[in-house]
Amino acid sequence: DPSFTFQMLGLSSVQDSAAEAISKHSNYADYYISTLLNDQTTADNAAAAQATTILTVHINAIHKLWEGFIDCTMVQKGYNPEEDQTGKIDPKRKYDEFVALYVGAGQVLGPTWEGYLLYALAQAASKKFDTVDENGESLVNKEIRGLYEWVQRIMSEED
Repeated sequence: DPSFTFQMLGLSSVQDSAAEAISKHSNYADYYISTLLNDQTTADNAAAAQATTILTVHINAIHKLWEGFIDCTMVQKGYNPEEDQTGKIDPKRKYDEFVALYVGAGQVLGPTWEGYLLYALAQAASKKFDTVDENGESLVNKEIRGLYEWVQRIMSEED
C-alpha cells in the first residue's frame, strides 16, 4: 500500500530503504495506542480513544484519495464510470468520501470554526502555530478545500 509505505518512510531515517522503514516502524500506532490503553488513567484512555479515531479516519481518508487517483487513471485510459453497473470505479464518489472523512459532521465555518475530525484538528493546530489566514481558517484546510474544489471542476468537465 503506497500510503502506508509513505507514512513509514516519514518515520524513518533518510538512509533507510522502504523495507527497513516498514520493519522498524510498522507497529508505531499499535504500540502508542496499546501503551495508552494499558495505563489505567482516564486521561490516557481518552487519549488512546482519540488517537485510534484520528488514525483510523486519517488512513481511511488517505485510502479514498489513493482510490480516487487510481479511478481517475482508469477514466483517463477510457473507462466509463457511468457504464459500470458495479459502481466500483467512481472517482467523484471517492473524492467526496475523502472530503466527508476529512471534514466530518457538524463542521461550522468562521468565525468559530467548530467541528470534528481532521478539519477541526488542523484548525486547532493552526491556531497554536499561527498558520491561519485573515479569516481565521487553517492554511492547510484552505489548501485542501481549494484542491477539492479544483478536482470537482475538473471532474465536471466533459473530457
